[in-house]
Parts: sequence; C-alpha cells; structure tokens
Amino acid sequence: MPRARTVVFRSWLFNDKSTGVLLFSTDKRMDKVDDLENRDGRFEACIYFPNEQTQFRFSGFSQLLSPHRDLPSLLSPISQSRPLDSPSRSSNSSTPSSDTHNGSFYPVFTPSYDSANSYDTEFPPPSRDEWMAEYERMWDATPKHIKQGFKNPPPGRLLTKEHQKRLDAISRGVDGSSDESGKDNFVVVLMFINSVDQLELTHPKRTLFTRTKHDEWIEQDTCP
Repeated sequence: MPRARTVVFRSWLFNDKSTGVLLFSTDKRMDKVDDLENRDGRFEACIYFPNEQTQFRFSGFSQLLSPHRDLPSLLSPISQSRPLDSPSRSSNSSTPSSDTHNGSFYPVFTPSYDSANSYDTEFPPPSRDEWMAEYERMWDATPKHIKQGFKNPPPGRLLTKEHQKRLDAISRGVDGSSDESGKDNFVVVLMFINSVDQLELTHPKRTLFTRTKHDEWIEQDTCP
C-alpha cells in the first residue's frame, strides 16, 4: 500500500540548485527507508507554496547516502516517464505513462568540475570523497535537537519504561553519549526528479515537465 510521508527539504545536492536534486534526511531505522529500497526508490512528492498559490507534484527515483551503503547511482533504476500522448490519450490523465526503455543517466557532475579539464565521460560523476563530504555537510547542518533524535530508541516502537527512561536522559543531556553517537542512524535521501506537474491556482494554469533523457525536458500545457 502506498504511504504518504511528511519530510523537510534540507538542501539541494552539493548546495547547488542547478543539480535539480532535492535532499532530506531520515533515520535508517524508519520504515520509509525499507519502503524506498523495496520499490527501486520510486517516489512522488507534493509541495504547495501558499504565497505563490502554486503546487508541484514531483516524481522520480531516490538514492540513499551513507558511509555504510554503496555510493548513490546516477543511473535511474526505473523506466523513464514519457510525455503525454495527444490526442489519443485519455483526457482525464495527468500523469506521464511509463516508457519501456531503461532509465537514463541523471546528469549530476562532480562538484569540482572544470570545463578546462578533459574527462573520460560526458558527465564525470562525484568521487567517493565528494559524496562523503556531502554527507558530512548535511550532518553538520542538522540542528542539535534533531541530532539528538538519532540517539533515541527505534522510531515507531512501543514506548516502554526503558525507552521512556532513555528519552528523558537524552533530553536532559545525561545519557552519557555525545550527539555524534547517533550519526550511524543518519541517512541522506537524494530525490532525482523525472517529472514535474505544476499547477498555478491564480490563473489557473497547469504545466507538465517531463525529463526524457539526461537533461532534456519536454514542457506541455495540460488542463488544470
């Protein structure tokens, strides 16, 4: 059964908006980690900006970043979406259909990319050191009270007397450990966007953006 999750946007990948990759953090013991891994990282994310009265629905694939896991893959593990067909496609559909070809390479460059240098590939990927530096950046940017939460008993477990005692000790800073002790449970989730469904409520106007290959996108106006 699909599950809705509330997450907090923390940063763009490498603190660079041009990557188009959104980041949030989570506890590796939470169910959402298993949910993502068991579904090839597929996700949909809905965001509403009240001041602009605009809503977005993102879909794509996610990767997990942690020193205890394989490095994130930039090759989409899911089939690419394709633009809406016209006019044969059903008029009540607003989601691009799944294509049959394999997912394409997501064009994320090493943050040390220099156009003056020559590389073996068109999109030189980040090195392991650069991925780990990004993990450390995200941990360092995490507020102290959130870091403490990664030392808590496993999320979602029944609140026993033992768990309550530990939670009280952590909240008072007398649990005998530093904030760094919860770092092993800290995971960064990378959200690679394959399609964007944008709805402007003031006009109204609706637009579908579909990534077809690498960094090539198709824009289509759809019925709001």
